[in-house]
Amino acid sequence: MRGIVPIVLALTWVASTGSAIATHAARVQSITDTASLHLTTADGNTLFEQGRASGNLPGTVEVAMTLGDRTASSTFTIHTTGGTIAGRGNGKLTPGHAGYDSFGGTCAVTHGSGRFRGASGACGLYGSIYRVDDSMRIQVTGKLRY
Repeated sequence: MRGIVPIVLALTWVASTGSAIATHAARVQSITDTASLHLTTADGNTLFEQGRASGNLPGTVEVAMTLGDRTASSTFTIHTTGGTIAGRGNGKLTPGHAGYDSFGGTCAVTHGSGRFRGASGACGLYGSIYRVDDSMRIQVTGKLRY
């Protein structure tokens, strides 16, 4: 009887560990979010913005966007109730009319925390910058894996 107890405990541990691993299967979620951002500070041609996102992943957004002559590159972090999602984006900047410039390109989710730990993904990034106060309106569509 003494030899059976350790075997039963070992089998119970293996069974519980196996089910815990199986329940952590990757999840893929389609994302469509929009955000209205306001300038918090600027450093040369880099704008630091914050605001609220709405859509599939509502939360607070922080963006650092560096503007070139016809390019825009950015890093971003989205703080949701379940964790954070972070990444980077690149695109084309197009001068516009009435104080608005537009941009479009792609972004990549590079990591996350909380329930988004190990997140990755690809998305399209589109938006506008009102150059009078450097506020931004952004839309992101894509797939998130976590």
